[in-house]
Amino acid sequence: AASGAEGLETLTVTLGEAGSAERAYTVRLHFAEPGTPVPGQGRRVFHVDLQGRRVLDNLDVVKEAGGPARGLVKEFKGVKVGRDLTVRLSPADPVGPLPVLSGVEVVAEGW
Repeated sequence: AASGAEGLETLTVTLGEAGSAERAYTVRLHFAEPGTPVPGQGRRVFHVDLQGRRVLDNLDVVKEAGGPARGLVKEFKGVKVGRDLTVRLSPADPVGPLPVLSGVEVVAEGW
């Protein structure tokens, strides 16, 4: 959580060859609020989709992590991926701060 991509909308990670059969992965998404929230700017609250499916709704990293500059990891097991894993971030409030993603871990299941 020492760094992150602010304003990222979509991240695609290629895990297989074109036409690869789907297999299950455990996906861990790392988040951290990079600074102190600015008064009047609102909270950084956003949604997260994996493979086109909403997995986190109204994620407030500061609230869940217990403050800014604290890491938060969300784990999802059994994510089916053929060739590409797609992570999509979308702000819950279009005028609030943009989403931040600090890291992605992908581990094949059943090896």
